[in-house]
Amino acid sequence: MGEELSKRHINSGRSEINKEEAPRQKFDLVCLQHVLEHVFDIDGIIRYIKTRLKDEGYFFIEVPDAEEYLSFNKKYTKQVPFFFFHPEHINHFTSISICKLAEKYGFEVSCIERKHHIPPMTAAYFVLKNSLSNIKIYKNIDNKKGIQRKIDKYISESKEMLNKGMLYNFIKSKEKLFLWGCGPIAIHLFDVMLKDCNIVDFIDSSKEKQGKQIGNFKIISPSKIRSVSSGSEPIIILAYQYEDEIRKQIESLGIKNPVFSLFNT
Repeated sequence: MGEELSKRHINSGRSEINKEEAPRQKFDLVCLQHVLEHVFDIDGIIRYIKTRLKDEGYFFIEVPDAEEYLSFNKKYTKQVPFFFFHPEHINHFTSISICKLAEKYGFEVSCIERKHHIPPMTAAYFVLKNSLSNIKIYKNIDNKKGIQRKIDKYISESKEMLNKGMLYNFIKSKEKLFLWGCGPIAIHLFDVMLKDCNIVDFIDSSKEKQGKQIGNFKIISPSKIRSVSSGSEPIIILAYQYEDEIRKQIESLGIKNPVFSLFNT
């Protein structure tokens, strides 16, 4: 269960839902970019896509790459335990799982590529061909045990981070602090660790979020920080997409509080 805070997005979604379905034409290419990790009915959506693809058409899939969670975490997100396991992602994929999906639904895997994005996200790209017969099994993938070891290691390192690192040190010191950014990472980390921090307030530039709460803590606008701060409380940036903009905003508002980021960007 989730709540969309943006009225604009709610109205946009409703208008899309109310539109008549597109003509039953078939396509040369269907793309799903960062969709499947959010979808409950994977069987239903892939069967539907099969009906909309031409014979020999292509199905492009981009999803977070579970095989790279460990290496990516070491480089960018080691201060954020379970970064990839936030509630919006209900499915996690590896090259093996996508290849098995391809085989099950009559696709041939033409290509697999990987990339680390900044802002932090690791993605795998799969190009599947709608095959009519003689599906070729894609062989150029890591072994199952090796992939499982990587994921197990990522989970164990995330568990260790609950008892060390920046957030743990703030919890232990009980120092008052502000948390800037109220997106998915903040919501996810609140239950994992943030609820145990000595939070003054959350901060967000979105007027749609201001005045609401995360747990028992208010979301205030950046302009109100100076009225509720002594100037010494640290500000921790949680919104990795907007870190540069947030730092510029802090400077433009003349805020002198020390600023920290959870992300090694």
